[in-house]
Amino acid sequence: MTVDGLFRFNQKNCERGLEIKKLPDEIIWEGGFIRVRNQNRVNYKFHLLVKEDEDSKKNLNPSSVESTDCEGFLLSNIAETVNNSPGDLVVTYCIKHKTCIIRRDAFGLIPVYYFHLPDSFLAFSTSLPSLLRIDGVLDHLTINTKRIIRYLTFRADSLVDYDSETFFCQINSVLPAHQIIVTPSDIITKSWVDFNPDQWSQLTSLTEFANVFQNLFHNSVANSVNGDIVGSHLSGGMDSSSISSFARKLFPLKEFHTFYGAPNTQFASENEYAQAVADHIGSIHHEIAPQHNDFDLLTKYTSIYGHPETMILSPALQGSLLEAAHSHRCTTLLIGHDGDSIVGNGFDYLIELFRKRKWAELKELLAQRTQNPSFLRLFKNWNTLDEDEKLQAVYHDFFGRRFQEVAVTASIKELFTLFTDVKRNFNISTLHFLKRGLNSIIHKFLDKPIPNSLVKASARNSNREKSKLNKTLSESLSKNLEEKYMHSFSSVYNAQSITINEEFFALGNHYNMQASLPFFNKELFELCMSVPSKLKLGDGIGRQHFREAMKGSLPEQVRTRRDKAVFGSYGRLAARRLFRDAEGLLQNEENQVWDFIDKVEFNKIVKILHDDNQKPLTYAISQFHILRTISLAVWFDWLVSLNFKNETKKNSKP
Repeated sequence: MTVDGLFRFNQKNCERGLEIKKLPDEIIWEGGFIRVRNQNRVNYKFHLLVKEDEDSKKNLNPSSVESTDCEGFLLSNIAETVNNSPGDLVVTYCIKHKTCIIRRDAFGLIPVYYFHLPDSFLAFSTSLPSLLRIDGVLDHLTINTKRIIRYLTFRADSLVDYDSETFFCQINSVLPAHQIIVTPSDIITKSWVDFNPDQWSQLTSLTEFANVFQNLFHNSVANSVNGDIVGSHLSGGMDSSSISSFARKLFPLKEFHTFYGAPNTQFASENEYAQAVADHIGSIHHEIAPQHNDFDLLTKYTSIYGHPETMILSPALQGSLLEAAHSHRCTTLLIGHDGDSIVGNGFDYLIELFRKRKWAELKELLAQRTQNPSFLRLFKNWNTLDEDEKLQAVYHDFFGRRFQEVAVTASIKELFTLFTDVKRNFNISTLHFLKRGLNSIIHKFLDKPIPNSLVKASARNSNREKSKLNKTLSESLSKNLEEKYMHSFSSVYNAQSITINEEFFALGNHYNMQASLPFFNKELFELCMSVPSKLKLGDGIGRQHFREAMKGSLPEQVRTRRDKAVFGSYGRLAARRLFRDAEGLLQNEENQVWDFIDKVEFNKIVKILHDDNQKPLTYAISQFHILRTISLAVWFDWLVSLNFKNETKKNSKP
């Protein structure tokens, strides 16, 4: 579904006697228009109310747009009953006061971009490329340098909240769970959602939490399916497996397809788990090998998003799955993003025990961590270690990370006291920590660490705003709640996660299907926030309330699995292909990407990517720089195709 709108504030005949021409999926009047496209295959609802004054209201809806009774609307406070679903968009326009209200859903599943020219017009759209095509918008735009610098910095988007800024200085987006009130001269932003995790305070046991989780998840999956042919991305992990299982159970008569992306690289192959789930639920299962047209898909998706790619992997993997679902005529594709953040894992309980010096309980829980297969990737000789050696490795890994965190603020005396206490209770090796500390010092002086950003000093200097961790959205939505809930909001509403929601929405429109994300459900999120961290952690696997809820619905090998796929090897190979196919574009010295990226440093990164003797983190950062640099270059090239005239140095945000 794409919704475009234009409200002109300076039309004389907009005061009274509005003359409206109503076409299929479109309303036009002299002061503007509303268009709704591709809404016939989705569950999202669009609500439009155009009012002449406070006493006379006209509920104007394109004929095929699903709507509810809007007579209860007030200009200052749209009735909350209209927007209970996470996939609703509400627009209200008062002709008399020339005031528009646009409300975005609770989790940002539908993007809303807008351009406001004071005393002239407001243009908005759920599609950034569509907004750029509205007359009068493109001519006023300049590039947002600050947003580009953050985009080019490793992990920056995952550490800050989503905000209203876009890659254009003059275009903003409505914040999730917020509404904007737009007058000819001003814009006010305010939240409309109140979260209440304490509503579940009567629940105490794992069984009680699991039963409620099951009911809420059941309802969310049911509301996420549209049409007669359903597809589900099935990776073999808990999130996608649970969605696939519930959807198949809920809709046994629908044609049901599951799609597994098969990278077939070390630590990434999960076909055994995916096949087990597909057999368990009886789906039509497809194992899809990712295409190798990484650059072509990146170019196409950039023109669909209107901004550079956000995913941290080449789009070929998800693109292959989407195209496969489209080829099988799926009207819905169920996706497990971002189950990790919504559900929570309880690992923060281990850190809480460390901070409170509750050594006995921490010792018991860390002992259970020796069964976690992820240590195989941290310690190459893991399978040759006996149980005592594995336990020592777990201790060293856990306390090594904690001491690094504490060392930032603690004195030497405090560190020594803490180390002595830990050594006495866990019998850890003093020699190991001395060697680890010495190695850190040696590497600090001798290694040449890969930088987190390749942005030129000149570009960074032009952006004088001091870097800070923006948590404004988390603070706004968690207001009046206990501090313990803050982490959940930061995880769900970070810039990377919400932007990925927006990209799935755009891709769903492109492939004429609904890309549904069932974990984004308000009540489910509130429930998971209310589950005590100790209970979530369970026997050390994490997400215990979720696993308990899925008893009987998943094969046990999937429900109780401790490991998770890692796409490092696949990501590196894809980044190599992407660079190979983008070389022609990167050789264009006129591309604006080189106004931001230090080309000498970029070429060093390319060499590192092709070196077979680097550490996993080094490869991860290298892949990030390759993908982000090429994505930005593709975006600048796309802007040229729009005849976009940018004056970055003169007009961009400082």
